[in-house]
Amino acid sequence: MPTLQNPQHEAFAQARSRSVSLEDAFENAGFSPDRSHACRLAKRDDVSARIAELRAAREKVEESEPQAIIDALIRMARDSEVLKTPAGLKEARLNLLEADRLRTALTAYRNKERFQIHNEATA
Repeated sequence: MPTLQNPQHEAFAQARSRSVSLEDAFENAGFSPDRSHACRLAKRDDVSARIAELRAAREKVEESEPQAIIDALIRMARDSEVLKTPAGLKEARLNLLEADRLRTALTAYRNKERFQIHNEATA
């Protein structure tokens, strides 16, 4: 399913896919606080399908290889940037920061492995 046409609905779906509370996701998407409207939005067929799709993508990412996770985070950041809402930009920033953190950790891990292999070969 493609990104939802309404940027606020997409921001809401992305927040809900990360297990943000119903009310917080609704407010972060730019809506005025109102629990009943948040419930109604979450029950819309297109929004609930998008939430399910995003959750499935996150689960798949969590089971993937490190580089695939980094690539997926960058793709999610690009999708979030398109929204041009505060919540979308915040999501993009968080995804890019996480991608950078993982890339740094992966590089450090690989360097450590290379160092160990080199030391074993010269010992």
